[in-house]
Amino acid sequence: MTASSGTESTTTSASTRYQYLVRGSFGDHSKDALIPGTRWVVLRELFETCAMANLDLLEKFDKELVQEMKLAREDIMEELHKQYDDEEESEQDT
Repeated sequence: MTASSGTESTTTSASTRYQYLVRGSFGDHSKDALIPGTRWVVLRELFETCAMANLDLLEKFDKELVQEMKLAREDIMEELHKQYDDEEESEQDT
């Protein structure tokens, strides 16, 4: 599941502006044969259609995503600093 804010205007409420990329089974109405796939789902729709257990999973995902992104930023900064240091060393050697 991937979180992303939509590109709608700032006057749009948070319940329709924020979306998650969801892998699952989708249909147009309750009698449809559900079709597996991936699609962007508006946050409000998740709250309207998901069981509380699934919303608990969503909260867990959000917490893990925050930590994962923090670690990713730290890794990138470390790589950039190392690259900068290596470039400076190369320039001093020449």
